[in-house]
Amino acid sequence: MARYHDPRIDADERGLSLRWYYFPFGTKRIRWDRVAEMQRHDMGDGIGGGRWRIWGSGDLLHWMPLDVRRPSKRWMFIIRQKDSRSRVCITPDDPDAFEAAVNAAGIEVRPMSDPYVD
Repeated sequence: MARYHDPRIDADERGLSLRWYYFPFGTKRIRWDRVAEMQRHDMGDGIGGGRWRIWGSGDLLHWMPLDVRRPSKRWMFIIRQKDSRSRVCITPDDPDAFEAAVNAAGIEVRPMSDPYVD
């Protein structure tokens, strides 16, 4: 299996580890078999695509772990877990390498135009 690592995200054979998810510094783990769907979203240049949310949620549905570099990034991955209404939104440092690791785990990543459509 392809692996992925950056200061906030690890993807390995077991699943994802998302550092700085819980306040003040807790890690969230998501096993691959708990992922119902994953989508890749272009955050664009505006303020509505999630780019300027550093940590937390603006709508109580989409949760973003701490990433102070998010405003300089373009791609967000939105993870829907089985038996959960909430979505985890992450911004890996190398989105192509992250997507390759996710695909190697058997998860298909779909493109998405609007992250706030349920």
